[in-house]
Amino acid sequence: VTAYSDEDLIPHQRVVLTLSNRGFIKRVPSRAFTPQQRGGKGIIGMVTRESDAVRILTVADTHDNLFFFTNRGKVFYLKCHEIPEGSSRISRGLAVINLLSITEGERVTAIMATVPVMVIPLVIFFYKEKVSYRAIIGAAIAAAGVAILFLE
Repeated sequence: VTAYSDEDLIPHQRVVLTLSNRGFIKRVPSRAFTPQQRGGKGIIGMVTRESDAVRILTVADTHDNLFFFTNRGKVFYLKCHEIPEGSSRISRGLAVINLLSITEGERVTAIMATVPVMVIPLVIFFYKEKVSYRAIIGAAIAAAGVAILFLE
């Protein structure tokens, strides 16, 4: 008997992730954005307030791993399907502070979507000196080829 997780029941789907300057994030299926023909006038991708604009736009799969990089050097991890799907293409989305434990004055500066390929156990790291938990995570990300982070 094979055990199934909730993630196994989520279909693979290409999605568009948008993050606004005011910190609203949403996930919309990519099929909501159709290609334009000659003379097309475009479509509205996100309704924003007058002082708000789309800052980050990323295409990912619902099973991708998302790394959120902040202006204070922190990295947050989230599965793409954990972001609530927007009800429509023009909805505002959900505040990112409801998904990540971001402190006041901190904002997301980059989002990186990666395909879950391998898991590196933290047992393989041997250090002579005491190392913080953030440095171990940074080393695991660098070893996986995702990003090189200097968190010290």
